[in-house]
Amino acid sequence: MSESLHWDVWLDGDWVHAKVEGGKVTLEGTVGSEFAKLCADHDAFVFGVTAVNDDALKVVPNSLDRMRREARYIFTADDDLRRNIEASLHRDPRVSAFAPAVQVKAGIATLTGAVGTPDASAAAAADAEQTLGVLSVKNQLKITGRA
Repeated sequence: MSESLHWDVWLDGDWVHAKVEGGKVTLEGTVGSEFAKLCADHDAFVFGVTAVNDDALKVVPNSLDRMRREARYIFTADDDLRRNIEASLHRDPRVSAFAPAVQVKAGIATLTGAVGTPDASAAAAADAEQTLGVLSVKNQLKITGRA
C-alpha cells in the first residue's frame, strides 16, 4: 500500500504515512487538497483492507505547490514501468485474479490476456493509465464472461 501512495501522481508519498492494524489503515501526514486526501484514501483501500481512517491526514492548501509533482509524464525505463503496472494490477482485486500480461515499449503499455468482465478490463486499463510515466495504454484484453 505504501507503494501506491508513492506512485500516485496526485500525492507526495513522503508526506503521507499509513499504519495498518488488523485490516484497518490509519493515514497520517499532510496533503495539499481534499482531492489528494480522496486519492490517498483510494490508494490505501487495497485487498484485505476493511476500513481506512483519514482523520489524522491534514489538508494544508498552502502546501500544495511544494508537494505537487512538476510533470505527469516522467521518463521511466520500460522494464520499471512494466513492473509498476504489474504491481498495480496485482493490488487491484477487480483485476488480480486474471493476471493480465503487460508489455511496455517507449512508455506505451499494452495489456493482453483475458478477464472475466468489462469492468475488470476497464479497471486494468485505468490502473495502467494511472501509473506514473505511462504515456498511453493499448487495452487488448479479451472478456471471457467468467468472473
